[in-house]
Order: sequence, then C-alpha cells, then structure tokens
Amino acid sequence: MYDIKHDFLVGVPCSKLAKFIEENDTIIATREDEALGMAIGAKLMGKNPLVFMQDSGLGSCLTLITSVMTPYDINIDFFISIRKKPPYHAVMGNIARQLLELVGIKKYSFIEEPE
Repeated sequence: MYDIKHDFLVGVPCSKLAKFIEENDTIIATREDEALGMAIGAKLMGKNPLVFMQDSGLGSCLTLITSVMTPYDINIDFFISIRKKPPYHAVMGNIARQLLELVGIKKYSFIEEPE
C-alpha cells in the first residue's frame, strides 16, 4: 500500500503507475479532473484521498484546484508520474512541481522516469 493514511485512491492509469495500481485498491477514472472531483467528494465525506495521474493530466485539474480546492481549503494529496519521453511530455514534466506550488498544492509526490 502506498500510504496507510490514504483510504480513497483514485486516478487515471499510466504505465509508470502500474505497480502502484496493481498493489492497491484503487478507483480508475477516465479523466484526471473526474478523479479529482471524486476525491473532493470523498474528502467532504471524511475520507483522506490520494489522486494519481500522469503529469500531462495536471492541466485538466487546474480549474477544480483553483475554483474548488483553494477557495474552500480542501487539501488532497497527489501522486504524479513525470514523463520525459517522448520530448513533448517533457514540457509538463519540467513544470509540474512549480505548477503545483503555484496553485497551492502542498502534498504531492512524484515517480520520475530518467531523462
């Protein structure tokens, strides 16, 4: 299990997260913002959620982060795979940490592929 303090694991599969998904009781979403919406609902019901995704999906979550999580002080942990290949993945991979900090996400961890 990733972390026993999380009792609601939801996200979008990625090959880098396959072992994590296989070893845990997860809910699979079709989109990252859908996963985050479920996690927000779970948080409001007293759960401690973790949202997992590939870094490319982080952009689709920005509206939920800035319009729901930030104004209502909803804190959710993120587990993000950082992709560097092919080269078009490197753009989001290179700014993911700064983007999370910019929108106020304090609890996140990464699994990164080598450059």
